[in-house]
Amino acid sequence: MNRNLIKINLLIIVLAFFSSCNLTKEIEKNQIILKNIDISLNEKLIKSDSLNPLITIKENSRILGVPFPALLGSTAKLESDSLFEDWLNTK
Repeated sequence: MNRNLIKINLLIIVLAFFSSCNLTKEIEKNQIILKNIDISLNEKLIKSDSLNPLITIKENSRILGVPFPALLGSTAKLESDSLFEDWLNTK
């Protein structure tokens, strides 16, 4: 039982490592991954709580250090609308 638990944990760690590296493959040269938002004015750090309504870009949320929502977005097909329209036309 203990040996199986170690194998499962090792498998999860390896899968998380490879899936986190997959995100950077889909990024083009003019794109970035947002990890943190720090706003400073006159070299003083401003708390983002007061500026949240003004910030339109949100940080990538992470689960166990892996940005799962960003991974899901990067694995989506770029022209999924046209695929759906093609499927509708064949019906």
